[in-house]
Amino acid sequence: STNAAIEEMLLPGGMAVFAPAVVGFILGPLGLAGLLVGSLSSGFMQAVTMSNAGGAWDNAKKYVEKGGLGEGKGKKTSYHEAVVVGDTVGDPFKDTSGPALNVLIKLMSLVSLVLAPAFKQLYKEDATASFDDMGVLYGCIIIVVVGGIMIFARIRINARNAARRNAFEATPEDFALSTQEAIPMEEFEAAIRGEGETKL
Repeated sequence: STNAAIEEMLLPGGMAVFAPAVVGFILGPLGLAGLLVGSLSSGFMQAVTMSNAGGAWDNAKKYVEKGGLGEGKGKKTSYHEAVVVGDTVGDPFKDTSGPALNVLIKLMSLVSLVLAPAFKQLYKEDATASFDDMGVLYGCIIIVVVGGIMIFARIRINARNAARRNAFEATPEDFALSTQEAIPMEEFEAAIRGEGETKL
């Protein structure tokens, strides 16, 4: 599941890294400044909201478990089931998603600072200008190359995940029918994990 989560971050991570480069080359320094101001303000507000909401959901579960709602409204009740559902969303909010947005803001700022000399060189005559011929060319190259790589990788990952899902959905009976021979359960489970000599 960790590997799957990392793979799912390929597209948003690539957008975070390369969006400042594309905007900086095509729209110039002022366009990049607008992107950074927007990502900083909206990202900060969303990070704070997610952290606070996640903490509230987590505390609500603890409150119910300690009997804060009164007698007969604690564990093993519909009240507790409801706050457990909330806590299932709240834990990732406060522990991963909220803090990750702070990293996103830093990453976008860092990429912008690293590429700042290139933007200055392109737009040295007029810092307020945009759509420089070479800047648009560089931006389009980044979009085509990086976008193509990410789309290709996404297609490969989706195909591999679909194959894994199909393997796990198979049953020993299905496998026996497809090979016309029964196999022990341990051998079937090893084949699903990709171990042993038997291949699905």
